[in-house]
Amino acid sequence: MMDEVRWFNKKVDTDVLYRDVEQLFTQCGWPFVIAENKVIPNGLFWSSLTGVVIHRSIEYSGTPIQDRCAPDITHSTSYGGYNYETNMLMLGLMALSWLTVNMKKKTEHGHCRNPIHKTTKNKIAGCSIGSEFHKTLYDDCQSLLQDFVDKLTNSSPVAISAAKEKNRR
Repeated sequence: MMDEVRWFNKKVDTDVLYRDVEQLFTQCGWPFVIAENKVIPNGLFWSSLTGVVIHRSIEYSGTPIQDRCAPDITHSTSYGGYNYETNMLMLGLMALSWLTVNMKKKTEHGHCRNPIHKTTKNKIAGCSIGSEFHKTLYDDCQSLLQDFVDKLTNSSPVAISAAKEKNRR
C-alpha cells in the first residue's frame, strides 16, 4: 500500500482565490467584451487567468509521485503544478471560490440593479428582494455542488489490485 498521497500540500483558501479573480477583473476587464455588436472573449483576461491558475497550482500542489512500478524516476507518474489535471482542478476551485464568495456578498449586501437604489462604493444597496434573489441562487449553487459531490462519492473508482493486474498479463 502506498503512503498517503496528498494532491495539494495546503488547504484551499477561498478568499485568496476570490481575490485573485477579482484582481483580474480590475486589471483586465470582464471575461467577455462587446465589439462590433458581438460578444467576444477578452483574451487578456483569459490568458492572465491561465497564468494565475498555473501560479496557484504550483503553490498548492504537493506533487504526488508514484515511482514503484517505473524502471527509473524519469518514468514515474506524478501530478505537479504544470499538469493539466492539477491546472483544471485549480481552475475549478478558483471559479467556485469566486462564485460562492461573490454570491454570498451579493446576498448579504442586497445587491440589486434597480436604478432608484442609490449606491456608492461605500454604501451597499440593502435591497431585500435582491438579497432573497441572490440567496436563492446561492442555495441552488450549493445544491448543485452537493449533488456533484454525492455523485463523486457514489461512483468512486475501484483501484486495480495486484492480483487482478497479474491475471491481466
